[in-house]
Amino acid sequence: LTVDLEDILPLMTKWYDNYRFSKNAAQSLFNTDMVLYLIDNIIEAGKIPEQLIDHNVRIDYGKLRYLVMEARKLNGNFEKMRNLISGESPYVTVAQSFPAEKVADENNFYSLLYYFGLLTYQNPKIKAGNLIIPNQTVRQLMYGYLREALDETIHFKVDLDLLTKELHNMAYHGQWRGFFDFVADRIKKHTVIRDYLSGEK
Repeated sequence: LTVDLEDILPLMTKWYDNYRFSKNAAQSLFNTDMVLYLIDNIIEAGKIPEQLIDHNVRIDYGKLRYLVMEARKLNGNFEKMRNLISGESPYVTVAQSFPAEKVADENNFYSLLYYFGLLTYQNPKIKAGNLIIPNQTVRQLMYGYLREALDETIHFKVDLDLLTKELHNMAYHGQWRGFFDFVADRIKKHTVIRDYLSGEK
């Protein structure tokens, strides 16, 4: 093996640990599927794999899309998921059950993420909200879900005939205002979606 065994436990802790299935649990648990994925790769290749996420643990985005989108537009749950990635720890009473039509409601949304394994109980010694993203694997998966949601809503389509006309007028007649007004209008229509990604204006 080319692996220093002392490096494995901190790596597994960062990527695969921190699951709690009770709000009173002080001790966290590892995801055994993720740990076995790492060990299997180390045994087979003799080194830590470049890809630390076992994609078998990935939830199909189709199961989540209706939680963050309505009529092909991002809803408030998209922002909640983004805040979770940023480290927010909401206080949630995990619902035991809820009707399908109420699945996107705030408390039910967090509850479903908990049941999907995307959220877990916070260490009760920490005085904050009671649900958090457990580890780096889930955080990376959530980034992927947000990216897919953005890809589905961003439709930056340009009328090429009109663009060509405005470019021609600018290049050959010095009429630059029409071109920049056209581009500015297209950017303005999509700025709100871009803001969701990184908060930039």
